[in-house]
Amino acid sequence: MNHALRDLLRATCAIACAATAWAADPPPAAPLPIGEATRQWLALQRNGTAASPLPMRGADAARAWARYQKSFDAPFPVTRVEDGRTSGK
Repeated sequence: MNHALRDLLRATCAIACAATAWAADPPPAAPLPIGEATRQWLALQRNGTAASPLPMRGADAARAWARYQKSFDAPFPVTRVEDGRTSGK
């Protein structure tokens, strides 16, 4: 094998190995402590950093308000703690 072909083969292998290492997935992030994700979502809602700068207006706001008001029409389901069953009455 001549030197030029050998060098070309070495360079190709080096590039292929580098591309494979570069394309590998990063290691997974450490899991959050229990409840931490919920606390983060509640903090976003509380301080409004992820909220839209404009309030909802027009027909969309009217439909959302009507849906909210209608949610009070149905009674809360009765929950029996002792057996874990629920009933709509």
